[in-house]
Amino acid sequence: MNYFEHHIGDYAEATAHLTFVEDAAYSRMIRKYYATEKPLPADVKAVQRLVGARAKEEREAVATVLEEFFILAEDGWHNARCDAEIARFRDGEPEREAKKANEDNRLKRHREERARLFKVLTDNGLHAPWNIAMAELRAMVKALPDTAPDTSVPPLPATAPATPATATQTPDTNTHTPVLKPYADDDSSDSGCATLSLPPNFDEPGFAVPHSAPLPQREDPPPSNAPATTLAVALRKLGVDATFTHPAVQGWVQRRVSMEILQSAVVLAREQKGPTASIPPNYLVPIVEKLLNPPSAMPGVPGRPAPAAPPRKPQGNEPKGLDESYEDWQARVDAYERAQRGHAA
Repeated sequence: MNYFEHHIGDYAEATAHLTFVEDAAYSRMIRKYYATEKPLPADVKAVQRLVGARAKEEREAVATVLEEFFILAEDGWHNARCDAEIARFRDGEPEREAKKANEDNRLKRHREERARLFKVLTDNGLHAPWNIAMAELRAMVKALPDTAPDTSVPPLPATAPATPATATQTPDTNTHTPVLKPYADDDSSDSGCATLSLPPNFDEPGFAVPHSAPLPQREDPPPSNAPATTLAVALRKLGVDATFTHPAVQGWVQRRVSMEILQSAVVLAREQKGPTASIPPNYLVPIVEKLLNPPSAMPGVPGRPAPAAPPRKPQGNEPKGLDESYEDWQARVDAYERAQRGHAA
C-alpha cells in the first residue's frame, strides 16, 4: 500500500494517554504494517529494530504499544484496524486493475490513430506540428481532396468491468480505538492472542470492512504481560509515569494489589506533590505499603489511620493538666486529700 486513511480525531482520542515516544513508536509501527501489508514480527526485539528503537525508553515504548494496540498470533503481531484496511485495499485490486487495463488500451488506440493520421498527411505532401491537437489533426485529414482515409478505430477488446461484481456485504465500521481489557486482580484473564475483536462503537461513515477469512487462532495462546500492561495504562491515565516493565508495576500485579488501593495511593501522593505533578511509580511504593499494612484503619476508609483517643484527664493529686484551670486543679487536689484523710480515720 502506498497510502492509507488517517482519521485524526479517532487517532487522537485513542492515543491521548500515550507519551511522546510511545505515540512516535505507534505511528512508525502502523506505517511499517501498511507498507509491508503483513503483521509485525512476533519477536519484540525484531519489531524494535524494524522501527529503529535504540534507546531504552524507545524499546520500552515499542513493547508497551504492542501489548496495548496489537494482538499476538502465530504469524506475528496483528492490529485490527490495519488488517481491515489492508483487506479492503486488496478487495479493490480487481477494480484498479480493470481501470488500468482500460486506460492502457485507450492510450494504445489513441497513438495508433494519431500515427495513421500523420501518415495520411505525409502521403499527401502535408505536414502538421507534432503537438497538434487531435481534433485539428482529424480536421486536416478530412479536408484533403478525394481522400477518405480509414481512421476508424477497431472496437475495444473485452476487458474486466470497472467495478467487479461482488456479493453484497454488510458494512462493519472500524476506528483506531484499541480494545482494552479491564484490569483484574488475578492474572488468569485471556491474553488476547486467539482472535481479533473490533470495538462496537465504530461509526465512521463509508468505511466497509470486508468479510475476509479470519486470522489463524491458537488453542493455547502464549503468555503475555496483558495484566501489567492494562495496569500501566490505568496508572498513566491517573498521571503516573508507569510502564508494564517497571518493577513496581510487575510487583503490584504479582501481589494482586487492587485498583482501589492504587487509586488511594495516587490521591495521597497528589496531596504531597501537588495536583498536577508527575508521579513516578517508586514514589507510590511506600504509600501502597502503608495502605496495605496500616497500624489501624477507620471503617470504610482503607488505609486511613483511626483518630487518636482523647487525652486522659489528670486524676487525684496528679500534676495540673494542660487544659485544666488552676482553680480546678486546686479543688481536685483538696478533694483527693480529704478523701485520703477520711480513709485513714
